Amino acid sequence: MDGDEALEIALTDGSVVDGDTRTVEWYQPTGFGIFLESADLEGDGVDELFAVRWAGSSSTVEAWSVAGRNLLWSLTVAARLGPPRLHQLDGDPALELVIGEWEWPDVMIFDTATLELEDEIEGSIWAVRNLVVGNLDRDPQAEILWGAGRTNGGESALFLADADPLAVRWQSRDDAAPYSGPFAGHVTVAFRPEIVAVSRGRPQAGYRGRVQVFDGWTLKETAVSDPALTPTNSGLRAATLVDLDGDGRDEILVAGELRPDIPRPPSDHPPITCRNTTEPVRLGDRVGMRYWLVLRGEREVTYLPEKVGVMC
Repeated sequence: MDGDEALEIALTDGSVVDGDTRTVEWYQPTGFGIFLESADLEGDGVDELFAVRWAGSSSTVEAWSVAGRNLLWSLTVAARLGPPRLHQLDGDPALELVIGEWEWPDVMIFDTATLELEDEIEGSIWAVRNLVVGNLDRDPQAEILWGAGRTNGGESALFLADADPLAVRWQSRDDAAPYSGPFAGHVTVAFRPEIVAVSRGRPQAGYRGRVQVFDGWTLKETAVSDPALTPTNSGLRAATLVDLDGDGRDEILVAGELRPDIPRPPSDHPPITCRNTTEPVRLGDRVGMRYWLVLRGEREVTYLPEKVGVMC
């Protein structure tokens, strides 16, 4: 983000850390809000930093130049917004800002050159908590994928919309949202796009979240884990996709928090199984107060050097 060869790490407290030296190379004293994203706004090969701040029931989206250490623009919206996503959707040079309302069902698209609202779409379920923008199928147009739903009851689902024209094309079955993700990646087949969603689960059901994998072309569910991945009372709190072994296929890393007042599972904890596989696997070693599980698309049981458990 500053033009040198090293990657930068931006933190919400306002720190920008050099990825090579691990030193803070810039500190912005008012912080960067609660959600961060990077993208090349000016087309010069250097990413800018985008941040979302909440102030009561409103939000401000800010674009920062890390290289210039200055604020480029800010946009205020009368709603709490989720993580920002930047993508070129309409063919002009300017990126579009795609962002969802944290407590309402709307997804909005803004032109980053004019900061005008270009389009918006309303899903049928409230609380857009995360979204992905990219080309998930074989047509030349981008799609917008998001998960919606709250933990306190009501419906929850994944939505897929075409960006041009903006219209919802697909909705998944009701599940135990909110979601970590959804993510677009390659879990079982290196060349074929897939959608991965990790649901946290609802408190009424003991936060029994699970992992779902969908074919990016057909949108059919191809794999789903057992709905009791972690013996916690806080559900699956975070997830990401990463190719751990360099084979071109992503592994799904998920984390669930275990509170001190919740009994630890015994060493003979029942195995956790996944649909479409007959091989049971077990929770791995505890890391601090959290359980870390890696779900492999090919459903092999592997152990990483850190001795975290892997499954599915």
